[in-house]
Amino acid sequence: MSVYDNIAFGLRVRKVDPREIDRKVRDVAGFLELTALLDTRASRLDLSAIQRAAMARTLVVDPEVLLLDEPLNNFRPGLREVMRGELKRWQVQREPSAKAVLLVPEIEQDYADPDWAEVTTFGWGLLKDPDLYLSYRDLLSQDRDRLGLGRARLGVAWTWEVVGPTYRMAEPVVPAEPWRDLLSEVFAGAHPEDAEPLLAGARAVKTPYELERLKVANEIAEMGMREFLERLKPGMTEAQVGALIEHKIRAEGPGYTGARLVRASAEVGAGPEGSARGYLLVPSTTRAIQEGDLVMVELATVVDGYWSDLAYMAVAGEANGRQREVYNHVLEAQQRAAEQMRDGASFADPDRVAREVLEAAGLGQHFIHITGHGVGYCHHEFIPHPGPGRAGGAEAGDGEQRRAGCVHPWLRRRSH
Repeated sequence: MSVYDNIAFGLRVRKVDPREIDRKVRDVAGFLELTALLDTRASRLDLSAIQRAAMARTLVVDPEVLLLDEPLNNFRPGLREVMRGELKRWQVQREPSAKAVLLVPEIEQDYADPDWAEVTTFGWGLLKDPDLYLSYRDLLSQDRDRLGLGRARLGVAWTWEVVGPTYRMAEPVVPAEPWRDLLSEVFAGAHPEDAEPLLAGARAVKTPYELERLKVANEIAEMGMREFLERLKPGMTEAQVGALIEHKIRAEGPGYTGARLVRASAEVGAGPEGSARGYLLVPSTTRAIQEGDLVMVELATVVDGYWSDLAYMAVAGEANGRQREVYNHVLEAQQRAAEQMRDGASFADPDRVAREVLEAAGLGQHFIHITGHGVGYCHHEFIPHPGPGRAGGAEAGDGEQRRAGCVHPWLRRRSH
């Protein structure tokens, strides 16, 4: 029997897919320095190679328990250290009480939860603090050695450098080249893989706790929107309307059902031009709102890391008959779309029924936006992502913001 067959024996007994067997065998053979010996008969190995092959055969099946008696005594010194790291990583992965490792700036330490994570802080932004990437390098190097990750398969969110919003309300950004270089340096012997699809899927389905926090975020956002509806009047500028919304949320949001960090950003567009340009997210201006103007608000609110994304439309003064008519068509389209957001439904269904309603009303050409997007740890999450011909389907627990609406020279309604 060859070394390859010897290592693969346990996987074949378990009827593992042959392609997965090959990947796992070559992976474990790589860090145990057996690749060049895979075609060699086991009977022709020296003592060190025999011991390494036995270790490979044991580890390749991902055992729940290891009972080892002097397993490394015939390994060369350098490989012995590598193997100690692998065994430590194996132990950490299976330890029921093991926690995630969370690296946070000192200023955010009070907001980290030690119940689920092992929290390590670092200085950032003050005169006493070193360069941020130097801190990252030191901390990641320490965790690499402590957890035995030097040759591990690592999941990396290459899409975002920051996976969650900070206390300063920044939305995630595309990773900078220094961040990629840093990871390549610290984990030079590891095998990085893009984990963003896995993380995006995990973020899409919310736990009951997450759904509750999203509910709180929306309730706090609604405080600002109620203020908008109650106090809007002709003569106010777009910037003033946005400021009163943000003030209400910032002033009364903290403390509401335990909320601590609350931020909001309201952009306002009014009149024939302003309410139509809003889909471009143009900032509020000093334009004075006129009697009969349609006024649209795009509101992003983050409460303790959970986001709300609301858009409201109102009329300064009395709405005319045509405004009411089109508003009600858009409301019907939104309600019909909401009925399609159920477990197992296609992402294309909400968009399709909303467009059918608006096209029947002669408004289809003005529906130029997607129908919705996910929300949660980010202002925009892309599972679910209802739109024309979208692949995939909804699952129970998806966090979704509905955006059925028309962009029209005199009307735009997108209530979420």
